[in-house]
Amino acid sequence: MQIKGIKRGNFIEISENPNIPDGSEVLLEVGEVSLLVDSLLEKAKELTQVSAELTEIIANIEKERQIEQPQNFWEAIQKFRQENNLEAAGIEAEIFDGVRDSSPGREVIL
Repeated sequence: MQIKGIKRGNFIEISENPNIPDGSEVLLEVGEVSLLVDSLLEKAKELTQVSAELTEIIANIEKERQIEQPQNFWEAIQKFRQENNLEAAGIEAEIFDGVRDSSPGREVIL
């Protein structure tokens, strides 16, 4: 149990009722709040630094992923052909001939 208080002379004035019977013997551990706050601030700085490092690592990973991704359909096909050995699977390259319509598309009338 921790109870907050203020030292006044030889007395410590506690800010809440600890619900301990009168006459009970208690052990008091004294610690300055400012030391605790300083310690917490130091830990917060360390966490902030680790967070910044993780953010940089994640950003680099995302950048690498974007570099590896194809920009258009043709690049995606080329990447697929490079990564997969179609001949070993019994698929000849000619199977892709004529699969995609090479025409520019329908006529647009404005």
